[in-house]
Amino acid sequence: MLNVTHGEAASFPSIAPLVLYDAATKTVHSYIGAGKAPAAATLAFFQAKGYKTMPDLNILSQLLPARRT
Repeated sequence: MLNVTHGEAASFPSIAPLVLYDAATKTVHSYIGAGKAPAAATLAFFQAKGYKTMPDLNILSQLLPARRT
C-alpha cells in the first residue's frame, strides 16, 4: 500500500517490481519499477505549476512503469 499511496518514499528509490494477480480474470501481471517520465512532463509543465525543481513527495515526480508482462 505504501508504494501506491506514497511511492516516492518507498522502495529503492521508489522503483520496485510489482506482481499483480487479477482475481476477476485469474491472470498475473508484472510491472518493472524503472520507467520514464510521461511525455507531458516537460520543463514548461512544471514551471507553469510554479515549480523551480522537481517536487518532492509528489505524484508529479513519479515515473511510468517501463514495461508490463
